[in-house]
Amino acid sequence: MNEWLDAERHAERAHRFFEAGQWSKALAELKRALAVNPQQGEWHFGMGVTLEALHRHDEAVASFEQALKIDGDDDDTMLHLAVALIRAGHARRAVRTLERLNNLYPDCEP
Repeated sequence: MNEWLDAERHAERAHRFFEAGQWSKALAELKRALAVNPQQGEWHFGMGVTLEALHRHDEAVASFEQALKIDGDDDDTMLHLAVALIRAGHARRAVRTLERLNNLYPDCEP
């Protein structure tokens, strides 16, 4: 049980580091949290956002895709995935992601 609490603490620290612009430290904390509980889609999403801040776009894509596998077709995660795909040079995949997003959430404005 303590491992699960430690994982939560790592995720909370990651959030604080991210907010402070300390992205490498945030990434390290998220890796520690996910090592204990890899089924937290929110943490994979956070890792994707953090990797984007570090300009590690291909890795961000993988994190957003993992978050979608765990949590399903979340519109915000799909938007972040599309942006990461564009930045990583995968425009066709980004378009397919945006088309899927539009089919699932036709009222999604962004």
